[in-house]
Amino acid sequence: MLETKIHPIAALFPPLSDEELEELAADIKERGLLYPIVLDGEGQILDGRNRLAACSLVGVAPQFITYEGEDPGGYALAVNLTRRHLTKGQQAMILAKAVSVSDTGLSRNGRSSLAKASGVSETRIANARVVLQHAADLADNVVAGILSLDTAYQTARQRKADAEDLAKQLEGLKRHYADLEERVQAEEITLAEALAEAVLRQRKEEEEKRLWQDRVRQNSRSFGQYIYYGKALPGVDILSVFDNSVLGPGYRVTKESIREAGENLLAIAEQWEDGK
Repeated sequence: MLETKIHPIAALFPPLSDEELEELAADIKERGLLYPIVLDGEGQILDGRNRLAACSLVGVAPQFITYEGEDPGGYALAVNLTRRHLTKGQQAMILAKAVSVSDTGLSRNGRSSLAKASGVSETRIANARVVLQHAADLADNVVAGILSLDTAYQTARQRKADAEDLAKQLEGLKRHYADLEERVQAEEITLAEALAEAVLRQRKEEEEKRLWQDRVRQNSRSFGQYIYYGKALPGVDILSVFDNSVLGPGYRVTKESIREAGENLLAIAEQWEDGK
């Protein structure tokens, strides 16, 4: 077969199956090549690569013509999109992929017109774009007809959701436990391991907070009386006027409890942030 390069847009379309190619070859052998192979100014095939392959199978000399317009990419897209027996999903994926080919020469309005002419909805094209963004490995299977666009789109949506959830989890780690987020980014630990460590740290912090709250509650009454007698009755022996009975069951003011209350409040003061 004659070695001829295929234009990037024409290459987006899947080749005929072996059976389809044999049928085309038989028709060309019987009736000849009815439509010549169309090349661009650089000799790349815009339309007819399957006809060229079929000619090679049956020994028929191919005929070539050169496209003389200013939009070779748009021409290749138009003739192949409307002529080929493709599903709407395949057409949508090809239209979406055509956007990434820099030399299509086809404007957005032009692609939109082709989509309408082919009966491809904007929703399908948008779904195809989601597949290209989040499940690009499935795009060629959609074009080949191996996988439906709807199935690929559902996979892409799930991957997108997973990626967004991963980003949120990493952001949460960065906000609360930056060292764990850095270790995940450096691939020293997995995200699951980092999240498990974060849970353990959070539980420990909550337990420490609970212990501090208990210590403050246990000493608040005795320390309150200590302050009251110290300020309201200067010169009075504080311990001599303490009335433990007003504190209730389980509480008793002692020198030790007052000392501990003071230490607790000093420790809290060292960790306290202004504005709380």
